[in-house]
Amino acid sequence: MRIPKYLALLAVAMFPLFAGFSQGVAPSTSSPAKAPTSLPSSAVEVVKLAQSGVGDPVVLAFIGQSHSYYNLSGADITALKDAGVSSQVLTAMLNHDSTLRAQEQASSAVTATATAPQPTVTQPGAASATATANQTPTTTVITQSEPPPPQVEVIPVSPGPDYLWTPGCWSWNGGAWIWIGGHWHYPVRPGHVWIGGYWSGHGHGRTWVGGHWR
Repeated sequence: MRIPKYLALLAVAMFPLFAGFSQGVAPSTSSPAKAPTSLPSSAVEVVKLAQSGVGDPVVLAFIGQSHSYYNLSGADITALKDAGVSSQVLTAMLNHDSTLRAQEQASSAVTATATAPQPTVTQPGAASATATANQTPTTTVITQSEPPPPQVEVIPVSPGPDYLWTPGCWSWNGGAWIWIGGHWHYPVRPGHVWIGGYWSGHGHGRTWVGGHWR
């Protein structure tokens, strides 16, 4: 059976139209860009939410409740933008890291303060009493007692004919008795003699007592 020539020509003319129609109604096979594998796992979760179509308010709430750092670099921000993450969500991710760091620093400061040794608080009155007790010296009063008996001395040979022997005696130094040994002494004044621990002169009006003339 032969096909009329006009039908063949009609089929040839209509073929481009059918081809264009079939291309126009073909289902789209394109899919949203996948998140780069180099992103942190916490940022990948944000990309999945943004591409799911839940909207920015839900994604922002998810970021606010997260306890993980995003640690985004410049390349990460560009990759997220290409994956369909909005600028508002990117800003929330950056601010989230800053908030977490501030909270950790505050918690560390509180812990250091709690573990530091606490100073001892002293009442003003007690401090003054303690300072006064530490600054006031303790005075011990020693009452002078009777001197011990005189010690027995061996009198050495006189150094000269005019020397007089000065016997030893006990001397009080403010806290105890000290024995001062006897010695030969040249008279300080003619006619003076040693009596009871001092030189006594007759007729001259002066007496040697305790190391000086009176």
